[in-house]
Amino acid sequence: MKRKWLSYLLLFIALASPAFSAAAEDVKLKVLLAAVAANPGEPNTHFNLGVEYYNRGQYELALPELEKASKMNSSDRRQRNSSISPGDTWPTSKAISTGPSKVSRRR
Repeated sequence: MKRKWLSYLLLFIALASPAFSAAAEDVKLKVLLAAVAANPGEPNTHFNLGVEYYNRGQYELALPELEKASKMNSSDRRQRNSSISPGDTWPTSKAISTGPSKVSRRR
């Protein structure tokens, strides 16, 4: 967990630098590569690396990273949705009364 936050902190420092020199750009790429190596299952790290490659014009490197991020996000979404069974109900459904209404009707 500490490595993950450290990689994000280093990325923030690299991005927050007021003057982006060639050296700062190299540091940013190294930080992103380290973040992917430290957290290979994290879609955001692949996405950020893909965006960096895209911004550098390295489209052949950007596309695989962006595809990995997209696949990871879609599999996470399917996994979250698969934990809901068809018979499951919302917790508020118990609050719905099935008995006769106590509100009088005017005719």
